[in-house]
Amino acid sequence: MKRVSQLRDLSEDHHHGLVLARKAKRAASGPDGTVTEVWAEVEAAFKGELESHFEIEESFIGEALRAAGESQLVQRLADEHQVLRGLFMPGQGRAVDDLQRFGELLERHIRFEERELFQVAQDKLSSDELDVVAAACSKRRTELTLVIHSLCKQDPEPISTAFDEIGWNRPVAQYETYLDQQEAGDLHVLVATVEGLFAGYVTVKWETDYAPFADAGVPEIQDLNVLPQHRRGGIGTALMEAAEALVGERSSTVGIGVGMYPDYGNAQRLYVLRGYVPDGRGLTYNGRILEPMESTVNDDDLVLYFTKALVQSDDGLRESSPESTPVGRLIFRRWHHLYSRCGSGRMRAEDLRITPFSPLHQLATRKLILVGLGEHWGWIDEHINTDLEDIEASYAGGDFVLGWLGDRLVATGALIPEEEHTRRIVRMSVARRFRRQGHGHQILDHLLAIAKKAGIGRVVVETTETWDETIAFYRAYGFQIDGHRSGDVHMSLDLDQA
Repeated sequence: MKRVSQLRDLSEDHHHGLVLARKAKRAASGPDGTVTEVWAEVEAAFKGELESHFEIEESFIGEALRAAGESQLVQRLADEHQVLRGLFMPGQGRAVDDLQRFGELLERHIRFEERELFQVAQDKLSSDELDVVAAACSKRRTELTLVIHSLCKQDPEPISTAFDEIGWNRPVAQYETYLDQQEAGDLHVLVATVEGLFAGYVTVKWETDYAPFADAGVPEIQDLNVLPQHRRGGIGTALMEAAEALVGERSSTVGIGVGMYPDYGNAQRLYVLRGYVPDGRGLTYNGRILEPMESTVNDDDLVLYFTKALVQSDDGLRESSPESTPVGRLIFRRWHHLYSRCGSGRMRAEDLRITPFSPLHQLATRKLILVGLGEHWGWIDEHINTDLEDIEASYAGGDFVLGWLGDRLVATGALIPEEEHTRRIVRMSVARRFRRQGHGHQILDHLLAIAKKAGIGRVVVETTETWDETIAFYRAYGFQIDGHRSGDVHMSLDLDQA
């Protein structure tokens, strides 16, 4: 059957998914040296494309088909997505067999969607419902948000984790040292995030080890790194622009060094296109200018240095509006590009749009909560989460709210009756990529406001006693620890005194 136009973007995703699945299976049966590299590519694809693909299918195709009476088909969709997501949870293996299993599962799942799910969707969904799917696909490509900010104390761990996931050793201590050096005024690190996720960084060193730059007072841009899944999307250019603007506040010239072997090819081209020219001193090795006819080794220490004359704008910062360029298969056609310096205290989160739960979002809500539990525990026992099978019925006597960024569900929380004048907080969950951005605080603030408006005097909550960060989250609101039972800590807040 010919695919309707509204589903063609998702079908195109399937084509790329099949290529990836086959590559995974080939790597699993080939030389061991390729397994780590392909796993890094697979994980980048999961974060950059597959997860958003799954969310569109569940939120728009799945919910519409469930309303059309295709619950069994929708349940298979959710179950297969959950199995694939499980492969990327913390603690999961990255061996040859795991890569083989991923390839087989993804290929089989894509065949199911193309041969069964999409056929039924074309037959049973209205043109308007299919248009909503197409709009979601379009928005995924056109409304990504790039934010560049100064290195903050909450950055070292997610940066290190992101590099670790692609097989690069970048310990947390390295970025904690950068933070100390930044506070001492020796350097400045600019960090890029896309949709709240780390994408890359660049460092400005105010006093460089390269003697000609140091003698002339020329700051040096160093250590430009962009994660593989975000390359060729203008992020490196945006980081360079922000770094040059920062240098422009102090100097009319900026310097940079680049390696000479092919792995540095993209950087070499980028710097030339940005107007950098060789400083005229020839090649250096480990900071020392090489003599004529001198032999050397072409490794990371063999560097050619460049300089660029800066033209400072009125405000000292350059705005960036890159042309349409791909990031993996995501496209920055319309940038929301922000530059911010890191202040003290908790960073202000983008405001959530908080709404009451609707049965239209049953599948997406259940998925967000179960995925979060799986990340905490490493496994999911759906039999002890029966309240999520029908959220509207389970929470009919309480308040269940959803937190949205645009059309993306990113957070949940609920209040349920405990006893007279007491409510219990349950099902607090924030999607992994949006944590540590203040969204949990916004959900809790909203729930406490509901309780106060209803004249509730006391709110209680329980959490696992080993989850120190969660306990600290509630303690910051004034919750007091009432006791410990069966591995959980029980806490309460007197709203009359809050």
